[in-house]
Amino acid sequence: MVDTMCGRPLAESHSSIGSEMPVLDLAGCAATLGVSRLQVQRWDSTGQFAPPRTGQGTHRRWCRTDLYEWAATSPLHLADRVPLRHWPTATGPRPYLGARLVAGNVALLWATQVGTMAVVWPVSGRRPTPRAHLPPLLRAWGVVGAAAVAPGLGDGGPDVDPLPMTPAQDEAALSWTDLSALVGQPLPYWPLPLRREVLITRWRPGQPTVQALAGDSELDTDALLELAILYPTDHPAARLLVTLARTILRRKAESAGREIDTVAPTVAAGTTVVAARPLPVPLVDRDQLDEATRRAGWREILCRQDALAEHCLSQMLKWDNGADCPFGHRFTVRRASPTADEWTARLEPTVRTAAFRLLGDVGTDHETLRDPATEAPVVRRRDGDGTELRAAAPQRLPTTSPLAEIILDHPIWVRTADGTLYPAPQGSFWGIGWGYPGFGPSCLALLIDRLLDDINAQAADSATGAPDGLRRLTRITMPRGTVLTRRQLESARAGTWRPTRDDFPVHEGRHDAPPRFM
Repeated sequence: MVDTMCGRPLAESHSSIGSEMPVLDLAGCAATLGVSRLQVQRWDSTGQFAPPRTGQGTHRRWCRTDLYEWAATSPLHLADRVPLRHWPTATGPRPYLGARLVAGNVALLWATQVGTMAVVWPVSGRRPTPRAHLPPLLRAWGVVGAAAVAPGLGDGGPDVDPLPMTPAQDEAALSWTDLSALVGQPLPYWPLPLRREVLITRWRPGQPTVQALAGDSELDTDALLELAILYPTDHPAARLLVTLARTILRRKAESAGREIDTVAPTVAAGTTVVAARPLPVPLVDRDQLDEATRRAGWREILCRQDALAEHCLSQMLKWDNGADCPFGHRFTVRRASPTADEWTARLEPTVRTAAFRLLGDVGTDHETLRDPATEAPVVRRRDGDGTELRAAAPQRLPTTSPLAEIILDHPIWVRTADGTLYPAPQGSFWGIGWGYPGFGPSCLALLIDRLLDDINAQAADSATGAPDGLRRLTRITMPRGTVLTRRQLESARAGTWRPTRDDFPVHEGRHDAPPRFM
């Protein structure tokens, strides 16, 4: 069954232009059509030209609408010089000529009363083609008039942009209703998640509305499912990948349905058919998997060494920036310090895995390492300016030893009671910092509050919720390398201690050796 949009009552025909003053002389007619004045004079002298609206001899004048009406229907084949809005309305359904692929778009071709017209549909997920590139390509298929479906939605339905086939064919306003009138039948409509090449090219007039899986042009769900089938059904990685793919597809199906419902009341009755509707996808959400399963799935994928895993990891990061990834923000160490040297000394060489995708582009001049305390990926690159280490911070610390101190450095470090040094946990969205009023210090305050209670606590996932005492502390400008002990942190949280600038000795405009607060 063809799914026809009822829409609103059909308004006045696009051909009803209204009254117009006759203001064009022969020279104006020539300029309007983009031909020479001599050519117009030849047509006029041989009786082929449009009759004037008023005057005689050199005082004859033409209306622009009369001129366009004559040019569109003239045996001189001038329709490509006439805006589509001035083409004659079809008296019945015009023949459909099929679809053509044109520079990443699909052009639906129609045999109108005055020549072949194309309605160009951009395919989701493909880079938009500059409009100026399309007319020459369409002319190769005999097209003399064209319009492209635009992203917006107006009072008359989907927005359409005229594609002038010649410099003379101006871009007169055009509506969805105008296009439907030119072909004498309803035009097909695809919501954005269903604008796929295979669906558009297979469409035919009178074809029943098809149901298809709505896709995401930005996320490759096929890759997620391909990796999932490499594992047993109940494996954490398979469950994570299938759940994510299903979540993405369901949301796209809901988006497509909402788009159809939005378009329906805007189009005029009899102008539109729904070419495709989304297949329903079972209700599923990331939170239906427990956190331990999600994190186990992430760890499995991070440890893989194949290109498919890297690609899937990229898709997962696009989805939620790695909310369940064991690692959050990446950090860079470019400057030596006691803590950086201590951490660097324990790094171990390792093979490249998908986890290194978390660090951005890793070239052949990068040495791949791992932090054995957190399993985090690290790359080292040496150049003329020295050595740079780039690493991923853990979202949780893998230890049972309680917090002993916080070290304000770049990055910020955490030392536990057993003496182990860790990069401070950071989430996939919120970063941490100190010494200014803002999100970074607020997140650091929340992290400290959590770690004082539970060393395995999740990194800060909000800029609110920390005790006022810790928020005041982290906003203070303290020197790089400052060590804040557990006792001081607990006192700050309780509101009984707050350092001042006098606690930081300054010499010649620079901070001296960082203090350790006891």
